[in-house]
Amino acid sequence: TAFNVELNHEEMLAAGSTVAIQAALLYTNTDGQRRICVHTLCKPVTSVLADLFRNVDVDATCNMIAKVALDHALRTGLHMARRYLHRAVVDAVRAYRAATTSPYGGAAAGGPGLNTRAPLPSFTHMHAAAAAQSADITHMLPENLMLLPLYAMGLQKCPLYRGGEHIRADERSSLVYRMLTMPAVDSNIFVYPRLYSLHDMDASAGMPEPGAAPLSALATQPAVVLPTVVNLTAERLTSDGIFLLDNGVEMYLWIGRACPPAALNALFGISSLDGLDLQSLHLPELANPFSERVNAIVRALREPHFQAQKLRFVREGAGDVAEMRFHWHMVEDKQAFVGGNLTYAEYLPLVNRDSQMAQMGGGTS
Repeated sequence: TAFNVELNHEEMLAAGSTVAIQAALLYTNTDGQRRICVHTLCKPVTSVLADLFRNVDVDATCNMIAKVALDHALRTGLHMARRYLHRAVVDAVRAYRAATTSPYGGAAAGGPGLNTRAPLPSFTHMHAAAAAQSADITHMLPENLMLLPLYAMGLQKCPLYRGGEHIRADERSSLVYRMLTMPAVDSNIFVYPRLYSLHDMDASAGMPEPGAAPLSALATQPAVVLPTVVNLTAERLTSDGIFLLDNGVEMYLWIGRACPPAALNALFGISSLDGLDLQSLHLPELANPFSERVNAIVRALREPHFQAQKLRFVREGAGDVAEMRFHWHMVEDKQAFVGGNLTYAEYLPLVNRDSQMAQMGGGTS
């Protein structure tokens, strides 16, 4: 559970000094004892605005704007919430460009100032090719915030904020309450789900990490090696493949129409899905390496969550609700609702153009 607080400090702060923020949580543990948990955070003060941008946590930022957008959605509707999400990333790009081009912005990237955050993991560099298609993309945001446009677009297309008439009111209400207290590590997966390719995963995927301990005191198994994450676009799906998608709330196992009978037999104990009601299908634990590894991956993805994600099965070309909902999560593709009809490669130039217009005093699209 995570609670978000926005602080506004109006007094002058001396550069080179530090500021401390302390939060205390009063709670009752499972034994009925009253406890106080105190968190203290100390950060240096800088007069270099560019340094501030280079030390921002993109996951925490995305978590914050997702929750602020809830207020916009409740007061003025989903369309205005999506406009806020877009404007938030546009304002960030505009402010960073001003910080690095004005005489008051401070040191350029790599110059003197505060130490920058550690490099992002390899997952964050999957979109370098698409980003390169956008004019001046390398100057839009520092490396630690390069995924902010992708996350903002993912938020606009996720089941919580997407438009259209296919999200039931009770489902959206449930997602609202989930997001209100969702930690940054969970909102990161919810905004940009993880898509794993199972049919061609490495031999180590689904196996315990060497020397790995359980993920937590409540964990029932050690951490396992997960398959490589692929981009959320239908172009990465192959008809002879099997893909697992996880957004932290639910999972989808996508099965191509040309999936080899040997793979189906290893995973389900059947050679074909023809004439089978996928709603009655379940993932059995069979005595073969492929089944054991896939089940280990599913258990590992469910382990950190108090409420296990329901696993839904999708057959390519079925044209049913499950396949439609699976493709909702292909956030880099166009979606069939107002405000979701851009691909990621098309969205980046829009953010760049709107930020330039905002810097010159114009509005956003």
